[in-house]
Amino acid sequence: MVLTGCSSASAPAGAPAAANAKPNANAKAGGAPTSGGSTAPKDSGSLPMDAYIFLSDKDQRVVQQAMSLVTRDCMKRFGFDYQPPAPDQSSSGDSPKHYGFGVDDVKQAQLWGYHSPQQQVTQPAPAEPDDGKSSPSHLVLIGGVKSAGGQAVPEGGCKGEAESKVLGPDLSKDQETALSGPNADGKDTTPGGPAGHDPRVQDALKAWKSCMNKAGFNYSVPFDGPKQFLKGPGQAVQPSAPEIASAVADATCKQQVNLNGIWFQAETDLENTFIEQHATALNEVQKQRADEVKRAAAIVASGS
Repeated sequence: MVLTGCSSASAPAGAPAAANAKPNANAKAGGAPTSGGSTAPKDSGSLPMDAYIFLSDKDQRVVQQAMSLVTRDCMKRFGFDYQPPAPDQSSSGDSPKHYGFGVDDVKQAQLWGYHSPQQQVTQPAPAEPDDGKSSPSHLVLIGGVKSAGGQAVPEGGCKGEAESKVLGPDLSKDQETALSGPNADGKDTTPGGPAGHDPRVQDALKAWKSCMNKAGFNYSVPFDGPKQFLKGPGQAVQPSAPEIASAVADATCKQQVNLNGIWFQAETDLENTFIEQHATALNEVQKQRADEVKRAAAIVASGS
């Protein structure tokens, strides 16, 4: 099936995924020019692969609505009144933003350190009691039973039926590889991903490290700061004074050497080359995406 949303295919190892992902499904691969040094803004926008990876906010909402309708009708056939979860309305409507080595907004760092401004939870949600049993409705929803009420349950349950009717056929292996981007096998752990090998990025990293040393922070790579202060689920929402000091110096140095802008330029160049090499498979993916949205729109229009 065609995936309806994911993070950037070529997000660098250890880096945050693209935020506010809103691609243009019909956009042509492009991006910043491939010459010389970069002047990309610190909040860099769409990368060339985004046109193949993401659906627009509008299209994503249509697909989600269609999935909910098909799932609801399927559950109704088995006698269950299924109420799908409310659709995600969190998107800001902005273009995807890619921070190659972490956010470099000094004002944000002063307020939140390395934390996300959207973070709301101070402790992980308590786990629901697990008695080893699932309700009959849940089993039909996920395909945990072969039949219910004398009817065969679709493969993958009612969720599987929705995926089949809305998302369509699975991607081929070539399409999956192409959609995974330049770091398809995930083996390149270089800071910044494959684009991190670019001499421009290496020079910028050296300049960033020198800047951080002068500020009193002995970090080897930009991910050292977040690793030190962000400990995963259960961490405090409010950043500590040492974290803010580190994050502010980090963001300031990134801006001074244009680290993210230079990474964005190198990543753009890399993705453009990759797209040329995998044009056939990626064009097929775009067609499947367009077909997916058409199917979803037809389901929403009919109400089932």
